[in-house]
Amino acid sequence: MCPEERKNQAAENADTEIQQSNAAKVLQALGSEPEEEQAEAEKGSWFANFWYHHKWKTIIIAAFAFMFITLGTQFASKSNPDIKILYAGPLYFTPNQSQAVSLCLYDLMEDYNGDGEKKIIFNDLVYMTAEQMLDAQEAALAAGEEFAVDRQSNAQTAEQFTYEIMAGDSLICFLAPDQYASVAAAEAFVPLAEIFGSVPEGAVDECGLRLCETKFYKYYSQIQVFGEDTVIALRKLTTFNKMKGEEKMAQVHENHRELFYNIGAFEYPEGYTPPEENEG
Repeated sequence: MCPEERKNQAAENADTEIQQSNAAKVLQALGSEPEEEQAEAEKGSWFANFWYHHKWKTIIIAAFAFMFITLGTQFASKSNPDIKILYAGPLYFTPNQSQAVSLCLYDLMEDYNGDGEKKIIFNDLVYMTAEQMLDAQEAALAAGEEFAVDRQSNAQTAEQFTYEIMAGDSLICFLAPDQYASVAAAEAFVPLAEIFGSVPEGAVDECGLRLCETKFYKYYSQIQVFGEDTVIALRKLTTFNKMKGEEKMAQVHENHRELFYNIGAFEYPEGYTPPEENEG
């Protein structure tokens, strides 16, 4: 090879080395590796290799799995309460008042489903019968106030109440007198004598107990958000309830019966004197 050819060959080799060096720098800047280093990485752990090739797919799948597990857990906790209580009548309850009522009832009940916590669903259906609307209108006029009610919404809630009595799982009922009477006429409540052994004082009839006559109502001020005319009663299981599993629902009903008994038979703690007795 002549000197001129050797000179040209040397120049070409130098250019090639510069290009390879620049390529390595570009790969490093982009987070890639030269061939030697990449080959070394491929000899690494299986997990590192898997993560390198499937990182984003893994992150997305994990995110969806976490979301479904979280939602499933929340749904399960909401759909598996120990006790379901129904209120129907014209009174409104704030979330804090509903929670306060539940906390009082926790003192009288067990963790019936064994999940490690006591949980009550408080289902309040606020609506008025025609007679209650008339009474409310007259009271508003006497006070010089306006009376307004969304009659369509009121009718829809009344239908929801009927459905709950027929097929719902809210077995302990706190009801305004008119709402109680409509259900009692259909013989949908358990007689008090079957729960207490006899009809207790304060009963409005053979199935309903006036809440304000119980020591439970007098002791817990939080329970006094219910009107003094509120009637409590225990629903019988319906055919629709038993379709969910007769043995299972029989146990659910027994749990509600026990709590209902504890409400009606509540006694003041030792050493407690009711305010009315102190006044006397």
